[in-house]
Amino acid sequence: MDAADQHGEGPPTVPPHRALDGPFLADLLRQTCERGGWTYAEVWVPAPERGTLELHPLWYGDASSGRHFRSPTERLAFVPGIGLPGRAWHERCMVFVSDLADDPHFARPTAARKAGLGCGAAVPVLIDGEVTVVLAFFGPEEPGGQAAMFGSAAWLAEQLGSGMPARSTRS
Repeated sequence: MDAADQHGEGPPTVPPHRALDGPFLADLLRQTCERGGWTYAEVWVPAPERGTLELHPLWYGDASSGRHFRSPTERLAFVPGIGLPGRAWHERCMVFVSDLADDPHFARPTAARKAGLGCGAAVPVLIDGEVTVVLAFFGPEEPGGQAAMFGSAAWLAEQLGSGMPARSTRS
């Protein structure tokens, strides 16, 4: 029996090419976190005029992740290939990192440690072949729970049109 069956609900239904904003996106972040065991999620949006990914105001998480992780994140922007969201944007596929502390490309290791976040995934959303948003999820470094985390992010990537294979960085 999968986690969705245990909770009595199936995974969130993602209509094709649905506009990812407002209540739909907030609910999608919450449901993905709850089903996969993620404790924090954030949204990154391409800013073509600057060539960067910029943080969207919508996020999901507890007080600790807000204080220790969200706050320093608000000052960041990523270029293609840099940081977890930037790598997913550049590679156009989900990127999963099982140990953020050991990933030399991860931009926020101190903030992640303070917030109790040990692993992460970034899922680019492709619409008409273009990355329109990158969803990033973070959770505790619990090897036993990472299969569910990876599975929920991979399912989301498939549903949102990021049909390319997931790339995993495991320590």
